[in-house]
Amino acid sequence: MKAERLLSVGIDIGTTTMSLAVSAVTIGNTVRGIEIPRVKILSKEVLFRSTPCYTPFFPTGDIDQERVEGYLAGQCAAAGVSPDQIATGAVIVTGRAAEARNAEAVGQAISRISGVFVVATAGAHLEAALSGRGAGMAQYSKEHHCRVLNLDIGGGTTNAALFDDGVLARTFCFNIGGRVVQFAPNSTRIAQYTEHGEQVAAHAGVSLAIGRELGPSDMGRLSDHLAEALTSFVQGRADALARVLAIDTDMDRPVGPVDAVSFSGGVGRLFYEDARGETQLLQYDDLGPSLAQHLRRKASVEHIPVVQPEETLFATVIGAGIHTVNISGSTIYLSNVEDLPLRDNPVVSLGDMGAPDWKDTMRGKLRSFSETTGLLPVLFSGKIGAIGFSAVRSIADRIAEITNEFDLRGPLIVVCEDDVGKILGGLLRNRVASGRSIVSIDQLFAEELDYMDIGKPLYGGTVVPVVVKTLIFSN
Repeated sequence: MKAERLLSVGIDIGTTTMSLAVSAVTIGNTVRGIEIPRVKILSKEVLFRSTPCYTPFFPTGDIDQERVEGYLAGQCAAAGVSPDQIATGAVIVTGRAAEARNAEAVGQAISRISGVFVVATAGAHLEAALSGRGAGMAQYSKEHHCRVLNLDIGGGTTNAALFDDGVLARTFCFNIGGRVVQFAPNSTRIAQYTEHGEQVAAHAGVSLAIGRELGPSDMGRLSDHLAEALTSFVQGRADALARVLAIDTDMDRPVGPVDAVSFSGGVGRLFYEDARGETQLLQYDDLGPSLAQHLRRKASVEHIPVVQPEETLFATVIGAGIHTVNISGSTIYLSNVEDLPLRDNPVVSLGDMGAPDWKDTMRGKLRSFSETTGLLPVLFSGKIGAIGFSAVRSIADRIAEITNEFDLRGPLIVVCEDDVGKILGGLLRNRVASGRSIVSIDQLFAEELDYMDIGKPLYGGTVVPVVVKTLIFSN
């Protein structure tokens, strides 16, 4: 069977800009002969990078959804892609945009008009992982068998990902970005600043006030303190400002020794460009170019082992487009293909099915859905352990017994790590309530409180594309 090519879209709505990238993901069978097919992702290729555009906000701080949708529609048209061609991808809403009251609604609305399988998600730590992978640093770490730290520096936040031999080890996030202080066009007159900009100014001994002209020395002190906060973090000696600006990051656990450091994002791109004159420093009406300049100097003085990533400005959006999709195992069970695609299904862990209080625990979990959505969640069984027909049959018995107690709508969706999806689904078919369809897929991992999207079957119906995500928005 020939390989199949999927179109994936990544959309990044950030503090400063929004962008879109279209990628091709090719899947195919990696096993020859008459063995059971094992379909994997064979290659990923970026086909289109949009022209970045400033993220539109209302004076209230809400995102202007109409302008966002108009921009994305225009960029999809420029890429020659229609919504019905998109198979997978993600909308990433981060930084100040994620703090907007309508952030979740905007993300979900965009995900639905942008194609059947594009998902909405947000969160600084997730962005750190996606931008690090999108920058190519996970692959760099794997190829060089080393520890690499990628810092994605945008307008409002810095999201860092540590990769050890290609594996994501930790993520770190800070309220450090180029737009913590913004200026009126073509001037150093302060137009606005964030609370984090105030914190930086307090540490730097600089007075901030709307309309005040910021002199070169004051701008330098602000940028220097931001750069020093990041440098101290990289070197495992996080200073006071780094600790103040950390987002859900344990600064008492230093990053540890690293073999290479890379920078992505808007400020990351500027890091690798030549030193600028005063006019160029003000071209974005914020601290971004100045921060990049001070960071370059400190990295040189401190002998930080800097490498340049494959992607800088588009790291997050490319990561969103090609590093979110997974492919299920090839032994799946679908009693009704028309049930797919399924979107935004909450995941519930089945836990230790041999525990004495297992039924009571599961009753409590399913009762909450009975009282709210009325829909069955995804049931994740994890690893079965000693795989055998009797073990799988026992799991089917327990799942059927507990789900039959509740009058919940929707198909019974079961996900497991072991290669037993087809057997488990077949056993469940004769055990669950009459008329309930079964979706049983394998070779995937999820955790409780995750959400899962399952797409239409691919590759002759042998596999399904799956996106596991966490929907996190700031309050």
